[in-house]
Amino acid sequence: MAQRGSEGSGSAPGPAGRGTPALSRSASLAPLLVVLGAVLAAVLGVVVGFRVAGLGLAAVLVATAVARLALPAPALGALAVRSRAVDAATSLALGVGLVVLALTAPS
Repeated sequence: MAQRGSEGSGSAPGPAGRGTPALSRSASLAPLLVVLGAVLAAVLGVVVGFRVAGLGLAAVLVATAVARLALPAPALGALAVRSRAVDAATSLALGVGLVVLALTAPS
């Protein structure tokens, strides 16, 4: 069966038929920023301590929750999995839990 155009490829042509739209570029940027934040938190954990790493990861999760509430789903790409409320509540709950664990863990 012959395919027509770019059906099934997941990207629609942008203005004047030039490649991918700008929105898909920002959709690939959001997960990258989350990964970079997690890597930065891990490096801080090695250099400074586990509490700082936990707080850094919690900050990434809370920022993800805020981004999920503020931005449209296409702008977040792979970070928009479920409904907006469920995604934000899950990220926020995990972030708060990580803060509690980081602050109450014995040294």
